[in-house]
Amino acid sequence: RFANMLAICLEKVGLQLIIHLTSDELSKEKLALLKLKEIQARSVVLVPTTGTGNLDENYFQGLQVIQLIRRANICAPFRTVLVNDRQAIVDAVTHLANQNHQRIAYIGGNTELSSGADRLSAFKEGLKAAGPNLLTDWIVTGEPSFDMGFRAAQSLVEQRGATAIVCGGIELSNGALNGCLEKGVLIPHEIDFVGYGDPSYYQWIGGGLSTIRLPVDCLAEHVSDIIYRNTTVEEYNQHHGIFKAELIVR
Repeated sequence: RFANMLAICLEKVGLQLIIHLTSDELSKEKLALLKLKEIQARSVVLVPTTGTGNLDENYFQGLQVIQLIRRANICAPFRTVLVNDRQAIVDAVTHLANQNHQRIAYIGGNTELSSGADRLSAFKEGLKAAGPNLLTDWIVTGEPSFDMGFRAAQSLVEQRGATAIVCGGIELSNGALNGCLEKGVLIPHEIDFVGYGDPSYYQWIGGGLSTIRLPVDCLAEHVSDIIYRNTTVEEYNQHHGIFKAELIVR
């Protein structure tokens, strides 16, 4: 959805979007950056993966770099467009605790990624704020992918420990949901579920799934504006973009 909206925004100002899917693999990210340099791309909107910070400056030379969602300390000037989802994750834990859940699981991304570390920290903050009786035995982090979310959710179901799950990533959330449903779990009746991202089908599964909604359209419009205006890093960093996520309770 972000890519679709960004393409629409850029088309309005005469620019074309090229998409490279890296599956969070550094080798694919490196190849994508080299190809973009070959065609003399104006900008790259980069969701960095583990190891991006170790790339040498030649990979970014000549590109206006905009880091999206995550941030890595690359050896080139860059702008960041981030989502502040901390309060939304804390609110998710509070919501579940108010539903009398004391065994709340978390499925999140690799904590070597800034987004993974930040979201796990927010989850733990939510547990601490909700009370001393909440247990932290069900925290699973790893590659932020559909498959990882699927496996983690199925493992949690098999353990029969957690009564609720909070997800810390879009693909993880979709995978975790599918993992639960394949096990025959009735959501949210047998396991309460707070997803991440808000695809349309979240509105009708189980009568509606609670989720952490991202301001996708605002993100795309902001990124498009950065590319079009081509502001310097110094100018941009004085008012860089941080957009707030929100918990949607259904």
